[in-house]
Parts: sequence; C-alpha cells; structure tokens
Amino acid sequence: MVLLSLLYDSGARVQEMCDLYVGDITFGKTSKIGLHGKGNKTREVPVSSYVVELLRYYLRENTFLETPEYLDDYLPRDPMIVDTVHKYKRIDRV
Repeated sequence: MVLLSLLYDSGARVQEMCDLYVGDITFGKTSKIGLHGKGNKTREVPVSSYVVELLRYYLRENTFLETPEYLDDYLPRDPMIVDTVHKYKRIDRV
C-alpha cells in the first residue's frame, strides 16, 4: 500500500520507484522524494502528508531508518524489480 500510494502521489515512473533509496526521502515542513529518471536526471517531488505518515510507519516498522537501502523490504540490498510493482498492482485490484 505504501509503495502504490507513493507511486500515485508522486507521479513517479515505475522504474523511478524501483530505484528509490530510503536516503532519497527528505522529511520536513515540505517532505519530498528525489527521483532518478530518464537520461540520468534527478528531480525532487513533494509528497502529501498522508503518504509521509505511511512512509514513516513503513520505515519505523522495517527499521531502515536513514540507511541508503532500497525502499522495498522484500529485496533490501537489491533494487526492486518492475515485476514486483506489477505484482502489487494486481494485488491491489483484488
């Protein structure tokens, strides 16, 4: 739910979400995520307060804190693959 909410809220491409590190998330008055997109370009995107709370809960429960790990807890040291995102989308439709 967290990844799909973040994907929807940020307008990120699936590959950008797959490449997202925990260190790319900036919490603050205006929380944002740094997305690494096509052409090796990086952009910062604001995130809603609802998604920020989901992210904080997710990080707290998975004890990632601020380490430069990928956001997906199924593959903590490897990038999340696009197939995983599509799996989440299928589960969400059920």
